[in-house]
Formats: sequence, C-alpha cells, structure tokens
Amino acid sequence: MNFDFLKAPSTIAALLLVLIYFLPMAPYYKHVQEDGKDDNKITTTQTITGLGMLTGSAKETGEGKNYKEQTGEETKKMNEGYFGPKPESQKDNDHWKAQFGIFDKLSILIVIAAGLLVFVAYQKSANQSPVLDDDKMGWAKIILIGLGLMMFSRYCFFIGSDDGTGAGLGAWISLLAVVFIAMEARIMKLMGK
Repeated sequence: MNFDFLKAPSTIAALLLVLIYFLPMAPYYKHVQEDGKDDNKITTTQTITGLGMLTGSAKETGEGKNYKEQTGEETKKMNEGYFGPKPESQKDNDHWKAQFGIFDKLSILIVIAAGLLVFVAYQKSANQSPVLDDDKMGWAKIILIGLGLMMFSRYCFFIGSDDGTGAGLGAWISLLAVVFIAMEARIMKLMGK
C-alpha cells in the first residue's frame, strides 16, 4: 500500500479527525466528580466520544473501593440527562433541555468530509482519478472547517460550569486539527515549506 498521501500535513490532520471520532480514549466531553475523602474517596468520570454523540450514549468509569458499576437503569438516566428525552425527574421543569442535541450529531459530517479529504489524497497519490474534483473538495473542506470550528469551539470553550466539566482530549485535538486544515497554507509558509 502506498502511504505517499500522508506527506501532506492537512491529510494527516484529516486522518486524525476521523480516528479521534471513533477512539474511546479521546472523548469530546468529560465530567469528573469526586465524592468523599481519603479511603472513602470515589472518583467517577463520565465521557462522551464522537461516536457517542451520534448514538446518544455516554460512558461512566470510576475509581475507589466503594465505587459500584452503573446499572442499566442508571445508565439510561445518565443518557437521558445528556441527550433526552426529558427524564421523569424533570417532568415539572419547563426550562429543562438536554445538554446535547441534533447539532452534536452533525459531527458525523466533519468525519465524512475529513474522510473524503484523506480518500481523495490517497487516490491522487496512487495516480487514480479522484472521486471529487478540486471544486467539490473545496466545498468538503469548507463544511469541515465551518462545522468543526463551531462544534469544537463549543465543546472547548462554552461547556462546563465547574472545574470537573469540560472538553475532553478528543475535542481539543480535533479543534487543533481543524484550525491547522484551515490555516495550512499560512502555517506552511511560516515554516518555509
């Protein structure tokens, strides 16, 4: 297999966007909560990956000798709290809304556009005729950059009301990859390449 297509930095950044979407260790959202002290301390971490945004599922892990795995009902309540529908505990609250919605599911469009960038770069390096011409690839890049900047800046800068809630590693790396793709020509010019 020919890996010459990975010589372009924007292709590597696009491949990184695709991989991070599916990696469980690179979440877009992370909430860490600590309860108790010393030997009774329990640390729970709730994470949502890119694929979790699409499917509407979060994952909880924990540490501490008194930590108990979530039951199916508790997992269902956690997912309702993040993605909806309105949980039973919030039936009387007219102002409640799910933290993540349809906009967060659009992250799949970023992955598709990034995958197209990688696939077309592969086709060009293998001297095949690309599935999309340069004009259509420009539109795919615009969709990737526009949605990526809106979405990942939302995760990185606007989510979180306390120290334990905020963007996960995947959101930060994805934001940097999108910024790199958007400014690749300028960055490469500064580096003298």
